[in-house]
Amino acid sequence: MEKELTKKSEKITKLIESTVDDDIIYGASFSLVGDNINEQHYIGYQGVNQEKTELKPGMLYDIASLTKVVGTTTRILQLIDEHKIHLTDKIGMYISDFRHPEITIYQLLTHTSGLPADFDNVHSLTKEQLITKIINVDFLPDKDNVYSDFNYILLGWLIDKLDGNLAESLERNIFLPLGMQNTGYNPRINSYEDVVPTEVQQDRGGLIRGEVHDYKAYLLEGISGHAGLFSTLQDLTTFANNIVNTSGESENIISRDMINEIKQTNIGGRTIGWQRWGDKYEYYWHTGFTGTSIALNMENRTAFVCLTNRVYPSRKNNGWTSKRKEALEYFFGEENENDTK
Repeated sequence: MEKELTKKSEKITKLIESTVDDDIIYGASFSLVGDNINEQHYIGYQGVNQEKTELKPGMLYDIASLTKVVGTTTRILQLIDEHKIHLTDKIGMYISDFRHPEITIYQLLTHTSGLPADFDNVHSLTKEQLITKIINVDFLPDKDNVYSDFNYILLGWLIDKLDGNLAESLERNIFLPLGMQNTGYNPRINSYEDVVPTEVQQDRGGLIRGEVHDYKAYLLEGISGHAGLFSTLQDLTTFANNIVNTSGESENIISRDMINEIKQTNIGGRTIGWQRWGDKYEYYWHTGFTGTSIALNMENRTAFVCLTNRVYPSRKNNGWTSKRKEALEYFFGEENENDTK
């Protein structure tokens, strides 16, 4: 296994080096972990001109939708283990004014609630208007698989309701136990050179750096169940390594029972929180819009974390998507046509 992972590392390193050389992205921080292996690599820069800072350990990334799995899904599974909620519970038991109280926690976790992918005019909304639209959204609940941030916004509100505060709950129950000291919402910035920038948006004052990129999370003051977390390669590597080495013992952040629930769930290529890689029941992955990704091979207990700021300086840079797919194919060891945003 060690030799196999080393070969994968060499292939991924060459791929990312060529991707940086071709100006598809400016840099990437990535890691591969497995038995007796914990490789962390930093290739390239944060950006160009004033942002041409060489990537190094400890730099913060806006991990975007990885918030859904690193934070929200993990805490929801813990709450189930603590017998505070059940997968079949209806969201109306906890959020009383939601227009569709019959939607279950399971449907939210698996993106099968029927909630729309997004609102067309989200950039014109205020925080209060966004919350009102979510609470009163009109849709036909069904079992179609539609990836929606709103599923995880609602789950974030659920955690907030049960634990008192979403940000504090994730810190107390996930980040501190794992020693993830540089993961959280609305990070305190000592030096902006240690924060990898995302997109240039003139309506938000120019370059976004140290502030959440996702606009719905921005309206929600940086704290949401769908996006908003910042983290480092070291912290996310620690998280991924803990997940793939779950043995059901107390030091694991997710219990063996909950991991088995993930393995047994398959709806349109998705499971609880994560997306499946093809038809493999022990291969999972997830991405973040800013250019981040985590891939897990539960069978071989290996993980691949890759962080880029592919939206810098503009989200129109879509070249990384195909390169990311290649990197994931190297990690999982086979070609697959399945891909997400």
